[in-house]
Amino acid sequence: MVQPVLRAGGRMGLNTLRTWAFLDCGIACAWNHACQRSRRCYFQWQNSTTGKPEVNDGASGLERLDRTIFLAEQHGIHLIFLWSITG
Repeated sequence: MVQPVLRAGGRMGLNTLRTWAFLDCGIACAWNHACQRSRRCYFQWQNSTTGKPEVNDGASGLERLDRTIFLAEQHGIHLIFLWSITG
């Protein structure tokens, strides 16, 4: 979905877009990665053992955000990232 949106935005002359830069899946992923299967993409989850956040920098995580940044650059589009801070 990212490529068609950026391509259309470039054709429309857009130079800036907002995009999500968070996909948290909570404590469930710390023990069974259930949200990975149901949501298919997540950036972090809370480790139920340590209580600390864990980062998913793999293909189902931050690599997708990296790809979005790369594709936006290819179309001459700047991104504004929307973050969610909980705590």
